[in-house]
Amino acid sequence: MRSFAVWYNKKDKTKNDEVKADIHVNFWSQLNYETDPDLCFFDFGIKIDDLSNVDYINIYCPFQSKPEDIKDLGGKISNNCLIDAIFNEDYSVTEGIAKYYIVQRADCKDQDNDNVSDKFIVYSLNDTSEIIIKTCNREKVKPDDPRDKKVSLGTIICLKVGALLDNATGLAKGIKSYYFRIRVATTKQALRLINKKIENINIFKEYLESIELMDLRINDIRSCCDEVRNQFNIGSVFFVKSIHLLVMRKVNEEVSAEGNSYDCRLLEKDIWNKYIDKLDDNFIAYHFKRKQRARLDDDINNRLRVITCPVENMVILLKLKYKKIVYSTVIKYCLYAVGLAAFSNLVYDIIRFLVKKVLG
Repeated sequence: MRSFAVWYNKKDKTKNDEVKADIHVNFWSQLNYETDPDLCFFDFGIKIDDLSNVDYINIYCPFQSKPEDIKDLGGKISNNCLIDAIFNEDYSVTEGIAKYYIVQRADCKDQDNDNVSDKFIVYSLNDTSEIIIKTCNREKVKPDDPRDKKVSLGTIICLKVGALLDNATGLAKGIKSYYFRIRVATTKQALRLINKKIENINIFKEYLESIELMDLRINDIRSCCDEVRNQFNIGSVFFVKSIHLLVMRKVNEEVSAEGNSYDCRLLEKDIWNKYIDKLDDNFIAYHFKRKQRARLDDDINNRLRVITCPVENMVILLKLKYKKIVYSTVIKYCLYAVGLAAFSNLVYDIIRFLVKKVLG
């Protein structure tokens, strides 16, 4: 019940074509400890090599979302600075019409401009007509209690993309590779199945040490509920070339993921604050990735051949540690100091009184 999932529905189910895709997931939290410490965001980006036979893209989130929690980011990232930052490569938005933004590698910009193979479209989805939300049952809240029928809910987000190629005009017509990006706002309370918070409280420390354990899973279908597994099996599975998970945390926090390697980079605040609000501090992006791999296999004539295998899933257990000042503890220090001084004075006065009484 903990995994996110991504799949699609075909226009023509009789075609046995393979649709290749790259999946990007960004997790933002702790943007502001004081005013909104519970708020967090998941950004989902999906780059599809050929959209010709894709009708709907489906994204399952293991928590309940409302329409106002989900918004498109295609229009927001359609400038050169953010495109470079999102892909961490040198891209350029070369042309564009309404909602269709043509992106090309910067080193190909001055080459043959009619070649569509090195271009893709960043498309800006309509939040109401092209993003459809479905609620599904996830699991029983109290699975060990047969009398309790209450269930927790998940969300399937459907991106309606089947008509985009036909509606494209001008320079966008003929380009089949598309990139979509959305943001889902949620709270850590809603993430209770994938997030566990442990607070280490010590009255002799002026700060509170919090440890968050996050079990982040993408396309780990066996850990999804029956309803999602059924939808996933009815639909079609992308040939996933890569999964990129970026966890954004403040520079004063510690991140570890046992058994998983990752890269990290400091986010340019002047660029990324155009992408997300409340980016007041310096953040580090911890980048986990899985890529398609090649393996050798025998063909029907027992000859060796190279087979490219897709990425099936990603499972990352994160340990996030951070500290914050607890002002109540500082006040306790002051009260302890005042109390200790008063107690010392009282003991001193009692001893002095007894000594005077004994000595007459």
